[in-house]
Amino acid sequence: MLQKKALLQAVGQQKISTDYELNTIEKAQVFETAMKYYSIQAFRTEKNYEDEKYKLYLERVSLGQITLPGENENTEPPEKSHDSSALYFGFGEQNKLQFSSLKFRHALHDLEQTDFGTVAFSHNEMASAEIRYTQPDENSNEKSQNSVKNFQLFRFTLLNLVNMNPVTILDTNLSWRVNAAVKSEWKPDFETGFGYSYDWPFFKRTRVGAFLSGKTFSEYDPHGDFKYLNGIGPNILMVTRLTERLGLSIDLSYYLNYDNDPFFRYKSKMNYSLKQNFDFQLQFENHYNDSTETQMQFVWNFIL
Repeated sequence: MLQKKALLQAVGQQKISTDYELNTIEKAQVFETAMKYYSIQAFRTEKNYEDEKYKLYLERVSLGQITLPGENENTEPPEKSHDSSALYFGFGEQNKLQFSSLKFRHALHDLEQTDFGTVAFSHNEMASAEIRYTQPDENSNEKSQNSVKNFQLFRFTLLNLVNMNPVTILDTNLSWRVNAAVKSEWKPDFETGFGYSYDWPFFKRTRVGAFLSGKTFSEYDPHGDFKYLNGIGPNILMVTRLTERLGLSIDLSYYLNYDNDPFFRYKSKMNYSLKQNFDFQLQFENHYNDSTETQMQFVWNFIL
């Protein structure tokens, strides 16, 4: 905690007060971190911070030569990251009906996938399409000769982006998310949100985002009536790396609708990296019509 307070002073005043009882190594870490901060700010803003960096450099040099302990973190090189395009082969159940699915993602990366070589805790999905075949209801009077009708373009996603840029002691970064898609029967599904994300010391790595989100979508309500819905409300998104290969997301939203009952949405997804370009996924989601959807998918990543 003392180092964090000293870092704020070093960035603002290019010195550390003697009130902070830091040893030589801790002071060196503070000055070097402050210099790196100004280097990053110079790159971001294209402003000149040479005076601030020079003052910090003089303070660091006055401490003498110090060998700082390095962190032994095993990181994978970017070339070992998964490829950008992907095919998803899935099986699941919704409304007690089983379905098979085939999804194509043009680019780039799922939120739960291993993220070395990509922006950490981000989701980048563009031009993806999911086709489903729903098994006929055994209790229905319709026979298998109409099975062609059970094929449908379940979802086409134009753009689905999540950026969980974390708040740090020096930067108050804004996190955001946007999702633009159409579902079966050309039902719109548009969502956007803004907020802040924070790193938490849970498991391997964990980041939690708090958003204010708005959503436009359409569903059949429990009475079977088709409704267009517009909602706004809080959204909590937690993404954690349980291990280097195992990622998990939990997405909670509470949408207040103008003309309808409020809707609590729960989504969860797990991704396990089998090999560099092969993943196994499990996901669960509830819907406005009180139905739930579960799906298991095998993912093959490749370069298109």
